[in-house]
Amino acid sequence: MLNLIWFFSPYFVFQSCQAPPYCNYTFLYHSILETLRYVLIYNRLHLSKTLLHGRAGSEADGFGRFEQLLRSWAKKKGCFPLNSAWLFVTLHAGRCGPGGLSPRFRVSSRTSTSNMMDRRTFIQCLAGGALWAGCLPLQSLSRRPLRFGVVTDLHYAEKDTHGNRYFRQSRKKVRDAVETFNRSGLDFIIELGDLKDMNPTHDPAATLGFLDDIEAELQRFRGRVYHVLGNHDMDCITKEEFLQHTRNPGKARGRSYYSFKSRGIQFIVLDANFNEDRSPYGRGNFDWRKAYFPDEEIEWLRRELRHGRCPAIVCCHQLLDSFSGVRPEVCVSNAEEAVRLLEESGRVLAVLQGHHHSGNYSQRRGIHYWTMKGMIENQYPEHNSYAIVTVEPGGDITIEGFADCESRRMDNTNSI
Repeated sequence: MLNLIWFFSPYFVFQSCQAPPYCNYTFLYHSILETLRYVLIYNRLHLSKTLLHGRAGSEADGFGRFEQLLRSWAKKKGCFPLNSAWLFVTLHAGRCGPGGLSPRFRVSSRTSTSNMMDRRTFIQCLAGGALWAGCLPLQSLSRRPLRFGVVTDLHYAEKDTHGNRYFRQSRKKVRDAVETFNRSGLDFIIELGDLKDMNPTHDPAATLGFLDDIEAELQRFRGRVYHVLGNHDMDCITKEEFLQHTRNPGKARGRSYYSFKSRGIQFIVLDANFNEDRSPYGRGNFDWRKAYFPDEEIEWLRRELRHGRCPAIVCCHQLLDSFSGVRPEVCVSNAEEAVRLLEESGRVLAVLQGHHHSGNYSQRRGIHYWTMKGMIENQYPEHNSYAIVTVEPGGDITIEGFADCESRRMDNTNSI
């Protein structure tokens, strides 16, 4: 956003030099300020994300929508009065590099002769405004709430329904979720484990086919897609095979536990899919009721929490809040080792979890533990479960649940 302000200001100065002597600089100046303010609003509406990705077919639609909104705003603000100036802005999509877009404004003006700002004052004010904007921290100009989508426990497989688990229908359910996520302009989405299931013969090739199909549905999201490993993800395949058939972005690619940052929030993704002897889950060699963090992962978590300063959100498939009274078998067996580190750090806002399909919530020492309801449960289209999570700059978290997923507000009680 700071780059936009630096880009617009010199261009408007240039336009002023080309303007006729009877131009109403007062109106033009305030119109520019309003336009820049609208660009900030435009960013808050999350339209910029689609444009910056530069995806085929999206630029024209995005710019067209922006121009339509700008026209509507201009009419409401009275920017086209008969007895004053009028300002017409058109936005053109032009590439300035790989995946980049160069917005260009064309400004025309016509005015009466009353209440004019002269050209010299206009340029001084505009240059001063650009200088002032350059002194502001980038975060103060571009910071908006972080918003991301969450799904968990899809258990997709081409096999018959078992109890309340409708394995085949998860593909339709997640497609609905991704369509909602794409309309909402999110920063990324994350699935919290048990992305797929297996067929009755426990055939690895068929299972990898299920994984490819459901991963393709997730990748319809126009942005980053992150994964958390669940126990069913290793039912008849290995962790390495699961990671090869899913696409975490950036440095998270091929990792079962990792961290990343988005809008000033650190996300720490954990993997508790290890046996009591700390050997990794793979090809069904485990008891799902016994999940552990290995010593090296606990040490990695300690380093991540010690070296970072920003607020953090932790994601894990199995539950960490064994203190909450939830069934012990759905919790990580050595969860307290990790929870102690989270609490000592003083910067963890929340833990997002799956695994326990009925959902759960608890809170201890300023950390919220939210367990999401499983998407697999109950019949589509009457039932589904997905959510959009919003993290405000102050650390307050709002969960907007869809279908069976309940909405919740989780206020930040830490001094982060």
